[in-house]
Parts: sequence; C-alpha cells; structure tokens
Amino acid sequence: MKPDDVVIPPGWDKLYERWHYAPAVRDGDHLRCSGVIGVGPDGTIAPDAQTQFRHAFQRATAILAAAGLDFGDVLEMTTYHVHLQEHWTTFMQVKDEFVHAPYPTWTAVGVTELARPGALIEVKVTARLRS
Repeated sequence: MKPDDVVIPPGWDKLYERWHYAPAVRDGDHLRCSGVIGVGPDGTIAPDAQTQFRHAFQRATAILAAAGLDFGDVLEMTTYHVHLQEHWTTFMQVKDEFVHAPYPTWTAVGVTELARPGALIEVKVTARLRS
C-alpha cells in the first residue's frame, strides 16, 4: 500500500494518527472503508438509536465523499447492530435515507458490543472507484 492509497476525510487526521487506522484505502478499482459507529460531530454518542444511525451513515458518507464517491457507488455494506431486533424498523428508515436502488449487497450482524460504550451501530462499506 502507498500513502496516496489512504483516504482521510477533512478533519479526521487526528483519528488516523491516534488510532492508527485508515478510514478508507484505495485497492485497485475499489474503496475499502473501515466501519464507522454513530458518533456525532462533537465525538459523542447520542442516547437515541435514530440519531446514532443517522450519524453513522453521515460518517460513511464523509469517507465516500473524500474519495469523490457517494452511496450510489457502494457495492457491499455490512452493518453491526447491538439490539438488532429492537431497533430494526428505525434502522431501516434511516438506511433508506442514504441507500437507494440499485441496492448494494448487505449483511446485517447482531453483536453484543461495539468499540465505544453505548454505540448501537457500525456501518462498513466497499465501493467501486470511478474512472
């Protein structure tokens, strides 16, 4: 991997340096994105599921935008859910604000916890780079 392959959205430099991970990496004709949890712009986790879900998709959108992409370029999406069934309807409503036809492949996985206490969602995507 070359340094130019790493995609870091504006304002995310400190995350890259502190946690030693790339928000996304260009790999041939694909953009492989790290999973993002639903933290707000101030770095806090909202107490309600709907806001967390929206924040996670906004963060994924920011990563895609840093590579000149959007959710229309996403080929594959994996979502990790704490309390999957409890929040399913709310999650689907928020997801549909961001993901439109033709839909990417998608796998939803129920988990017991995520990287931050109180986090309910993590969204991970792979997109095709534009020529």
